[in-house]
Amino acid sequence: MSPPPGCEEPNGHVWRLHSGQYGLRQSSAVFAKTLLRRLYEFGFKAASADECVLVYREPMEGANDGSKSVLVILTVVDDLLEVGNDQRLLRRVLNHLKQYFQLTEDGEIDFFLCVKFTRDSDGGLIADQSAYLQQVLE
Repeated sequence: MSPPPGCEEPNGHVWRLHSGQYGLRQSSAVFAKTLLRRLYEFGFKAASADECVLVYREPMEGANDGSKSVLVILTVVDDLLEVGNDQRLLRRVLNHLKQYFQLTEDGEIDFFLCVKFTRDSDGGLIADQSAYLQQVLE
């Protein structure tokens, strides 16, 4: 490893990297481990089928019928997809993560992992992989 431009390198000294950064082979693993730790701190639990899917449940604020707020986060390298039924809970989780990470919020989902998402007339999400399937078949 070389010193940053402008830094003096005393004879006989070596440089040691203290943490992973973008561009390093292990950087995605370091990020994923750190992200999971922060989500577990908040109270998320990994889904039994896939540890990249995390689920958080709590009583819904103001509901007297036992309703639960649920937030599911899918992690893929350094991308997150959040799906839930409580906007306030989502905001709390994102604020928690912003204490540790620089986040960008891209808004409503459009395309994720070769799946195109659109809203139907009732506000539900429709997942469509036809473009990906067409590409695979060609």
